Amino acid sequence: VLAGVARARILEYVRMKPYRVARVEPIKSVVRDKAAVRGKNEKLYDLFLNQLRYKTGELDLDALQRLEMLKIPEKFADIAAFYADLDVQEKQKFLEEPDVEKRIARLIKVYESMPEE
Repeated sequence: VLAGVARARILEYVRMKPYRVARVEPIKSVVRDKAAVRGKNEKLYDLFLNQLRYKTGELDLDALQRLEMLKIPEKFADIAAFYADLDVQEKQKFLEEPDVEKRIARLIKVYESMPEE
């Protein structure tokens, strides 16, 4: 079972069988302007909720309460990237971006281009 607990870049595979083992380098997230990140995160959050409404027709109160806990910009950007209508390679590009503000700004563009009604 794989759980994403930290960002890392694979440097080399040490073993492939019976399961993959790799030597990795941690990737630290960068936040240069906390206020800008918070503002962009709020915008992304609103766009994300609009997409949920568009796709499901309603918003489950329990789901909304869980999402409230995910307003940590870095974590929420990862969730928004996961649910975006993008192929795996595009989603991977978001995960590779260490600058949280850049990651959120790119996701805002993706969500703004998605249909709302």
